Amino acid sequence: MGITLHEFTSANRGRILERILDILAEHADEVPRDQLAGSLPQIIDELVIALGDGLVAPHDSLRVSPSDAAARQGVFRFQAGCDLEMVVRCFGALCDSITALAEEDGLTFHAAEFRILNQSIDSGIADAVEAFAAQVRHTDDAAARERIGALAHELRNALATVVVGFETLKTGRAGFASKTATVVTRGLDRMQTLISQTLAASKLQADSKLDLTTQGLGSLIREVVEMVPPSDVHIEVNVARDVMIEADRTLMMSAVGNLIQNAVKFTHAGGAVDVRAVINDNDHEAIIEVSDECGGLRVTDPETLFVPFHQHDPSRGGAGLGLAIVRDAVTAHGGTVEVRDEAPKGCLFILRWPLSPRTDVRGAQHTDRLAPTEVSARTNDAASQLRRGAAGRGAS
Repeated sequence: MGITLHEFTSANRGRILERILDILAEHADEVPRDQLAGSLPQIIDELVIALGDGLVAPHDSLRVSPSDAAARQGVFRFQAGCDLEMVVRCFGALCDSITALAEEDGLTFHAAEFRILNQSIDSGIADAVEAFAAQVRHTDDAAARERIGALAHELRNALATVVVGFETLKTGRAGFASKTATVVTRGLDRMQTLISQTLAASKLQADSKLDLTTQGLGSLIREVVEMVPPSDVHIEVNVARDVMIEADRTLMMSAVGNLIQNAVKFTHAGGAVDVRAVINDNDHEAIIEVSDECGGLRVTDPETLFVPFHQHDPSRGGAGLGLAIVRDAVTAHGGTVEVRDEAPKGCLFILRWPLSPRTDVRGAQHTDRLAPTEVSARTNDAASQLRRGAAGRGAS
């Protein structure tokens, strides 16, 4: 009587495991071999039991029990940072290893035994995938709760400022040109920024289709600068003429706006933010540079600046979304963003955006400068803006 598949698998557990690890190692070069196994030894043990049960039970009545080892494998792969493909590959490697080793030993088995093997493999995949998916859902839920909590906290703080200021205004002890009114305006601006950032982040996370139109980069940057809340930081803008880009206008304005507002927020009082836009004809791209006077980077890894909801200076406020939106919006358009430390002065952020075919490269070599006095008037005259806003509301 020849050897059964159950007997072969039971007697060759070590060989099977080593062959599986050989296969997995080909797809995980950076993972040490001793970290690839996870619960694979236990999965092999459970398979041996299933094959043994198949020897005594009618094949049409055999039911493969849920596999604890397979579920643990799904969790293990998730915690190791693997993708779902790697989870499935583990079980494929198990089947391939048994088949290959049996052929090398010149053994053949009854077709019914292979049906049990395949059924066990399929069941193990299902259990591992479900466990992996459960980990993903749990992580996503925890991250969502953290995001909502951070946003609610920032909105509550901004709203509290507005409420206190508004109560003072109602008493008549302060007018629309007072410091109290300025505080209210800044609180409202902060709330509007938080809501706009959240909507932009949601659109990017939903991977919705970009609404691409041809945009004039110079006019778009000027419009963004006009929307920057009043402050004592000077903004200077120099942009190349006739630079056209293909962009989703909402996301483009969000990217540039968040970058400039971030620069203004971290620049010291009385400092300056420079915004420049030129073209790189060789790579057919627009380059937007925003430099600030924040004193330089205070992080060892600049990439952490672009992590959503990660604040490096909580005292400055904010939900930690601004630079993450910049990165995601630019990347969605096929562009790039980088940051350079220019301590002790500040930082330089560089956005690279594909040019539109409509850009006149020769004409765009010339730059137009938005006068500093014009920018200062837009960013510093808070009282004037408040009076205009009050007049507009009174007329409506």
